[in-house]
Amino acid sequence: MFSTPNFDELKKGQSFSHFDIHQEWMGWNVWAERKQRMGDFCKREERAYMDAESSYNEMLEEVEARREYRHGLIVELMKIERDCVLDECLVILRAAEQEDFAEISRLIMMSHSAALRAGEKGRVARKLRKLA
Repeated sequence: MFSTPNFDELKKGQSFSHFDIHQEWMGWNVWAERKQRMGDFCKREERAYMDAESSYNEMLEEVEARREYRHGLIVELMKIERDCVLDECLVILRAAEQEDFAEISRLIMMSHSAALRAGEKGRVARKLRKLA
């Protein structure tokens, strides 16, 4: 807000000009512009986190398809008569399946955290828009 001139100060030789009011108004405009920039920045981050979440979900689908394929191989190999070579293949496939489960859980956690961050940035952007 701009202030009214103090007439005692004017008597002492200090001047109050239109420039002083303009500076305070410019300060308000700068503040509003910064809020707008922060809102735009938060929206861009929200979109980036949403894109990251969709990327994690795509990777999750790929890993899940790979795990299902390996599980099908394990089931088929278990139907065949057992020998030491087959047992070694089963051990390798089961270990790979466990690694896929670990990767699936990691991707789920990363997708969830990206969704939370996107929601947080969206809330911040909405609050900044309400202030503007």
